[in-house]
Amino acid sequence: MSNTDKYCKLILDAQNYFECFGIPCTPIEPGKIRTLYLQKAIKVHPDKNSSSYATAAFQKLTEAFDTLHDEEKQHSYLISCKPECRFKRKKKKVPTATLR
Repeated sequence: MSNTDKYCKLILDAQNYFECFGIPCTPIEPGKIRTLYLQKAIKVHPDKNSSSYATAAFQKLTEAFDTLHDEEKQHSYLISCKPECRFKRKKKKVPTATLR
């Protein structure tokens, strides 16, 4: 698998829109998300990237940008996100108490 394939697969395998950009699931300014989008979009654009995953990665990145660039959509997305999206904590194993 080439580096361009790997880069596209990282975007396609992202569990949420924030992971597409490699940032934590916290509110972000539209200007910063635009900068990140432009940097990544150039790398995965089908005209610039010959990977078979490029089109799908570009579409997912654009969908993520459309949601996170609009502050209201971003707020709604954060609220509707799964808790593990917002808080990347490992669950602790709780010992099971034995009854006698």
